[in-house]
Amino acid sequence: MRSTFLAVSLLALATGVASAGTDIMAARYDNTVIATHSDGSTTKQYYRADHTFTAKHGYDWSSDGTWSVADGKLCLNYKSARAGKSRSECEVAQLRQVGDTWVDNGRRTTLVKGIQY
Repeated sequence: MRSTFLAVSLLALATGVASAGTDIMAARYDNTVIATHSDGSTTKQYYRADHTFTAKHGYDWSSDGTWSVADGKLCLNYKSARAGKSRSECEVAQLRQVGDTWVDNGRRTTLVKGIQY
């Protein structure tokens, strides 16, 4: 009986770890993605596990939106676009960790710990 309980407990634990490992967005939850654009301005993005996010560009623009990962792409759909920008954009979807920096769509992007306003 004990060995059966132990086996079921270990299986549940292993399944939970495997599931958590498949969410390539997990490190972004409760943290901040800061994108620095070619003009030096920054956009901050705050992702949530329910596939929503908030983005803020300086003091003059913010938008909520939804995100999805499919076919190797992370796609963002903004409720309202910045002047001269599209309401939708996609980038290569990759597993990121706090402290990572990458360049995509002409922006230098860093994932930082915590919510940075």
